Amino acid sequence: MSSQVQGIQNFNKMEDKDKVYLIKLFIIIIGAVLSGIITGLTYNGQGNTWATGFGIFILLEILISYFLKSKYDLGEMTNSQIFRIGIVIGLLTYIFLWTVIFNFIVTG
Repeated sequence: MSSQVQGIQNFNKMEDKDKVYLIKLFIIIIGAVLSGIITGLTYNGQGNTWATGFGIFILLEILISYFLKSKYDLGEMTNSQIFRIGIVIGLLTYIFLWTVIFNFIVTG
């Protein structure tokens, strides 16, 4: 990430690569909460809910990668590099939020 301008308040001043990091993190947080709600409400005590949640994460990452590649000038970055950025910055956040929301809804 760039060491120049940072923060959501300076979004218009940020470089495209930094914008992509921020957008991906924001979308991953929203996706984790929605996925936790959906899988928590549809959970019936059987089946592999983790696979469904992780499948939603992968699908979300693929869609975000192609959208951001077309919207922002990312120079020499390939689609796989953009996808890996999402994995690096978003996977642990997604797992944590999905687990918390899922368990809250299932036990609530």
